[in-house]
Amino acid sequence: MNPFDDFEKSVPFDRKYELIAALEQSGIDDSVSAAMLEGLEETDEPVHNVMFISTDGHYAIKAIHVPASAIDGVDGPVLFPTSNPKTIIAAFSKEHIQNKMQLIEGLDPGLRDDAWVEFLELLTEKVTLECESNPPLWKDL
Repeated sequence: MNPFDDFEKSVPFDRKYELIAALEQSGIDDSVSAAMLEGLEETDEPVHNVMFISTDGHYAIKAIHVPASAIDGVDGPVLFPTSNPKTIIAAFSKEHIQNKMQLIEGLDPGLRDDAWVEFLELLTEKVTLECESNPPLWKDL
């Protein structure tokens, strides 16, 4: 069974076919691609806490925001394994994210898009570095 079949049927965003094609051509394992697509399906809900989905090539990484109290008051990322062995959750403090959002939204309109891209790239880099040094695996818990 093609791991993309369910995703194609369930996600209504316009560029999903481009994403599927890019994942198929990327060389990323089908199980990791399927886990990424599964995480993206959540973003179709009107209310969700998923900020982005990425991969380090081995895992689908779902970045979420949670109250700082849920991750001992740190900004994040705090990594957690999931029931899917190909998915890792990276939790960031909601308060930290909100503060950054306010700063970015306070910028001149011409600078906001670049600032958003830089911020998301920074978050992705932090998750990747944390994953490399401390991948959360159920066997370690």
